[in-house]
Amino acid sequence: MDCASPRKSALIDAELLPLNISIAALSETWLTGVGSVREKNYTLFWNGLPDGGRPMHGVGFAIQNKLLSSVEKPVPISSRLSSLRLHTNCGPVTIIATYAPTLTSDLDSKETFCNQLSSIIQETPSTERLMILGDFNARVGGNSRLKLTWCHPRSKRWHQLDHVLVKRKHLKEVTHCRSLHSADCDTDHALVRCKLRMTPIKLHHARPKPTPRLDVSAAYAPALQHAFQEVLASSYVSSPPPADNIDSPLPPADITSAWQHFHSVTTKAAFSTFGKLSRSQPDWFKAHASLLLPAIASKRSARLSCLQHNTRSNKAAWKQACRNVQKATRTAMQDYWNTLCDHIESCASSGNIQGVFVGLKESLGPVPKKSSPLRSLSGETLTDLESQLARWAEHYSILYAKPVTANTLAITATVPELPPISDLDADITIEEVKSAIKALKNNKSPGADGLPPEVFKAEFGLQISLKRTVVLAQPATLCPAVSISNTSLSVVDKFTYLGSTVSNTNNLDMRIGKASSIFGKLSKRVWHNKNLSLLLKVRVYHTCVLSTLLYTSESWTTYRRHEHRLNAFHFRCLRSILGVCWNDHVPNSFILEKTGSSDLYTIIRQRHLRWAGHIQRMDDARLPKLLLYGELANAPRKQGRPRLVEIF
Repeated sequence: MDCASPRKSALIDAELLPLNISIAALSETWLTGVGSVREKNYTLFWNGLPDGGRPMHGVGFAIQNKLLSSVEKPVPISSRLSSLRLHTNCGPVTIIATYAPTLTSDLDSKETFCNQLSSIIQETPSTERLMILGDFNARVGGNSRLKLTWCHPRSKRWHQLDHVLVKRKHLKEVTHCRSLHSADCDTDHALVRCKLRMTPIKLHHARPKPTPRLDVSAAYAPALQHAFQEVLASSYVSSPPPADNIDSPLPPADITSAWQHFHSVTTKAAFSTFGKLSRSQPDWFKAHASLLLPAIASKRSARLSCLQHNTRSNKAAWKQACRNVQKATRTAMQDYWNTLCDHIESCASSGNIQGVFVGLKESLGPVPKKSSPLRSLSGETLTDLESQLARWAEHYSILYAKPVTANTLAITATVPELPPISDLDADITIEEVKSAIKALKNNKSPGADGLPPEVFKAEFGLQISLKRTVVLAQPATLCPAVSISNTSLSVVDKFTYLGSTVSNTNNLDMRIGKASSIFGKLSKRVWHNKNLSLLLKVRVYHTCVLSTLLYTSESWTTYRRHEHRLNAFHFRCLRSILGVCWNDHVPNSFILEKTGSSDLYTIIRQRHLRWAGHIQRMDDARLPKLLLYGELANAPRKQGRPRLVEIF
């Protein structure tokens, strides 16, 4: 089963649920590395060849989400073997997913597979139940219709290749086993379902219940801010704090009770006003399930009719159903990406930078969780918690075993002994608390109290953070000296402001690197996706990649060498989208005509002109307009008109 196809995991999730499959062993997934992805009903775990290599082989499990509490994390052995432990009322059950080498494979791979499988079986205690599932690539059995699991691609004859192996003494727990041809996942194998007479039991982990998160996006609405202040004030009236005089010192016990009261009242008021945050990973398959699932069901029904009666009409109906699914898939993808591009462009035009980056993150789709197994010094995979903790203790004991020698005389001679700052011993004032709250960053994870900064800042304004304010001069013959409130600001050569790196050397490496990272992450989802049209791919490129590359480019002062680097990256991306190499000798004019784009020289100047028009329409009292049209009062200038230079 090729799980590397776009959103094949969602299709597997939709096919396994109607058949009431609790745990499914997946073979030939064609996924690299070790990872997992959580869908609506199932969580898929896989392990394959190392990342960066050719996607081949691969095994894994599809486990129902409600059974995750009864299953230990799957252990990857190789690209052909994986195992997990299921805890049931009959005791632990070891389940092994296999994908055996084919007949044409070399002898070494066959022996390696057999040796690894034998070692897993020998390591399993004899008292535990053992099940081996997967594709063994070996024809056995008679011509029984309910035992056939694989169709030969040329002869179209069905054979039995997939098996479920259990110990003979535990055979009485198997109630039913047969192949099911109704599960349609675009594979030449049939699903083998085995029913067992056992009940899973829940594993108890020492994990606290996750704290619900507050929807801080609602805290920016003025109406909700006013409602939150009213609810908070009424809560303090109905339930006053332990001490009303905040200026008088309190003993530690009263301070703790006062903080607990403040935390309880504020949390209740915030959740009642702003509500809880419900997170869900957007995806084109889930967003258009009402369109895709009926088409998939029609395709499944047509396929079953063709398998039962292979007539011309049934075969034509099956092909038409396949075309309908492909058409619905293309429609869903086109609509999803157009809607996402509209959202990102709307956020960019309105200045909602957070919405832009949230949209860029959404464009990457469900990100699989990558994991690496913990191994001992001898290379054995460690599965139980005690051995893993012992391995970590061993690792850090070796890491810090070397004695550290320090020259105390050098330390005392280098580090000056400063006088103590007695002002820090004074009590904290209300003004200091307010200034600390104002300095908190928005859209950050809350602390141990679970209250985000937006809740505390509901009634405070904005002030300059001196710790985050620096001076950058370009060019500067002398070191500038700027101070705010008797505090000297540090002079730097570069800094990051709102995601844009400002440098006195105009270094574009970081900006090109971020855009290249976004372009690479969208390769499988967009650029190599045959279901998306070229115009939509170019629009996604302009929305997601160019918006990252040219972020804050309206204020750039670019030179020819900078624009040449940006334009080279621009054409490299467009050629990659078209699948055109430099060896094809295709001119840049054809690339621009084919994609309907402009070069970066034109795009940057359009952004400059748009920003200049925006400043021109501002009020005369606005600071950007004053800076653009302002002149120094006593600055000398030459006689005559200024030289004609190209500003934009």
